[in-house]
Amino acid sequence: MTSDEQSVGGAVRVVADGGGRQGEPRDGRTEAQTRSGDRPGRQSGRESGTERRGGGSEGGGGPAPPGGPGGTRPPGDEGPSTARRVGVFVLGFLLAVSVIATSGIFAAQGTALNADYVSNTLEGTDATAEIEVQAEDVIIEEAGSLGGADYIPNADGLVEGTVRELVTEEYVSDVISTNLERFYAYLKGERADLVLAVDTTPVTDNIEPTVEEQLQEVPVTDLLQQEAFAGAFSLPGAEVDPDRLARAYEDPETYRELQNEYSQALDRTGATREDLNRTVVDNTRPQVSDLPPYLQDSIFRLETTFILGFTSDLSHEEFRQRVQAARDEFYGSVARYAQEQVGGQVDDTIDVTEQLSDDQRQAVDEARGTVQLVSTLGLVLPVVALILALSILLVSHSVSKAARAVGASLLVAGVLGFVAGTVGSGEADRQLGDALADADQEFVVETAQALVDGVFSGLNTNFLVVAAAGVALLAVYVVVDRRQPEAIPAGWR
Repeated sequence: MTSDEQSVGGAVRVVADGGGRQGEPRDGRTEAQTRSGDRPGRQSGRESGTERRGGGSEGGGGPAPPGGPGGTRPPGDEGPSTARRVGVFVLGFLLAVSVIATSGIFAAQGTALNADYVSNTLEGTDATAEIEVQAEDVIIEEAGSLGGADYIPNADGLVEGTVRELVTEEYVSDVISTNLERFYAYLKGERADLVLAVDTTPVTDNIEPTVEEQLQEVPVTDLLQQEAFAGAFSLPGAEVDPDRLARAYEDPETYRELQNEYSQALDRTGATREDLNRTVVDNTRPQVSDLPPYLQDSIFRLETTFILGFTSDLSHEEFRQRVQAARDEFYGSVARYAQEQVGGQVDDTIDVTEQLSDDQRQAVDEARGTVQLVSTLGLVLPVVALILALSILLVSHSVSKAARAVGASLLVAGVLGFVAGTVGSGEADRQLGDALADADQEFVVETAQALVDGVFSGLNTNFLVVAAAGVALLAVYVVVDRRQPEAIPAGWR
């Protein structure tokens, strides 16, 4: 072989060997490096995080990195990893959506759809006080006024004052709470029929003692100022007006003057006390004919008590005692009359449901369907969120990666929800203000705004909790994955 042929053959061998010398590795490593398994650019004996999760290097006794000596995947082997990442992303997105919806439902169930919350909101505004006044007006209008205004002090305002005393804020709160519980039970499907009613017995059953207590505060002198009483006692020569009758009760001297005048009048006419009693009763009877008999009798007794005092030798103190006893009987009869009057006019139960219009009833039924759907979602969505979180764990096949994905989903849901709730609260207040701008009663606007603010406040609180949970899971991921990987079983790192 010529020298030229030998040169060409040597060049071919050099190219085939990768440019190295005969007997040396083609990649430029020394023979010692080839035997030890070291590759260029890696420190001997140090494993990367990928090798730890994938099985380690040759020196660690684990399986060799996939794809060949360089640890790279062969072309076309990226499919499973990409599909897994896409699956985790989709599941994370669905988890965020379900968490946002669940937070909104929980906020609604704890506020606007909670009878106790609504009742407390009404008490926190002027609504309860306004409803109290309206309830008083309804009962007063149905009760009407008492007859016998010529004899009963403040007969026109007696029932009104009594009702306003009995219809307390506590009573109204109980009525509101009871009806809210019934209303929400109907909306949630716990009651078949809508029953809204006002129990008036706490008011009507206490009319008698309350009226009597009020009348006991009326001085006898005020009772005697009633024109009918004074007119019944006037005789020729013994003129009696309301002021003089009241003075006779208070002043012994005036009382003795009337005794003398009555004695002289009876002597002139030859009439007796019994004749005078019959005359007074006969004159009074037509004026009280519309009153019940027991009340008429108490009026007659009060009148004849004065006649007895003016036509006898009763002392002033004894006269006062007899008048007080007759007055107490009269007041008791008036209280009984008021009880019967109000009880006969006001039903024990006022059915509010019957007063609803067809449109209002239809709106309630539509709301019932919506509330029941919300209640169902409130049970289903938390389960869906849990299933999605578990699915992320199964798809990622890594506890740390699942914690990262779920934490990120919760953090995104919490932040986005909080921002949307903050913006939505202001917009809802504005729209509510516009919608109720023409409302006749200010407390309606105030109460509606308080309810809306409460809903958004609860919503934002829920979103902050969700975001905090997301941050906690991300912290777990950082700590476990970066600092304590041995805390997770090898197959789930």
